[in-house]
This record gives sequence, structure tokens and C-alpha cells, in this order.
Amino acid sequence: MLDDVVMGGKSLSSAKVLELKNDNFVRFSGATNTDGGGFCSVRTKNFEPPFDLKEYSGLVFEAKSSKTFKYKFTLRDEENWDAVSW
Repeated sequence: MLDDVVMGGKSLSSAKVLELKNDNFVRFSGATNTDGGGFCSVRTKNFEPPFDLKEYSGLVFEAKSSKTFKYKFTLRDEENWDAVSW
């Protein structure tokens, strides 16, 4: 996790790998405090082996909040940590 506490903020988040109907997913949750910061994030190392997503036509991202926030979801198609993200 990388939250705004790295710059003096008060946000807090967590991520858990869960299983539902024989399928794994990640639940990312937290509380974003926009007073003195204002972000929560999670970043993973590269998956080994990388995901092969060519048979899929899209991804589902679901967010619930009582406030209006901007969300960002990125993927990389190269192994380099600083490669172009989509």
C-alpha cells in the first residue's frame, strides 16, 4: 500500500486476496482523507507468469464511495517497472 501518509496525510487502505466461486479477486478498501493529502493506492510486483489477457475484451472496475473521487487503474504490457502504463 502507498497512501498519503508518505507526505503527512491521514488516509489508510488495505488489500486482500479473496476467493469467490473458485475465482480469485483483490478487494482494495480504505478511507481517503482529503485534509492534508488525499490518496490511497496499491501497487503490485510484476506477476510471474504475466497475465495473458488477449482473449478478453475488457476489465471491470467497481468503486463505491459516499464522496466523489477520481480513480486511476493502470496496466503495463512490458516487464519494466517504469514501462508505459495503459
